[in-house]
Amino acid sequence: MRLRTFIPPAPFRGLLVQRAAVLWLLGRLIVAFFVLLSPEFLAGDALHLGLPASLALAGLIAALTLLDVFRRHETILLANLGVSRFGIAGLAAAPALALEALTWLVPI
Repeated sequence: MRLRTFIPPAPFRGLLVQRAAVLWLLGRLIVAFFVLLSPEFLAGDALHLGLPASLALAGLIAALTLLDVFRRHETILLANLGVSRFGIAGLAAAPALALEALTWLVPI
């Protein structure tokens, strides 16, 4: 099977990536808020998440994006276009993983 059958067409792909990126930003802001309240913030590199936390955040973003697609009833349309739920979740996790990797590369 080709990879093209697992990802949505261009208009939906851009919207899903945009939603996932906004959800990732909100998730990171929530994490930063709680880190700023903790006493470990003064210890130094507290805003960088560990690998399990980064993967968990990416999984949460994929689940929230998939939940949003269910809420908007777009799964039926995307299923008619040949896109599975795993394709939607994988596409939603991609920007979160890329942005998490970027936070690991950028020093704070």
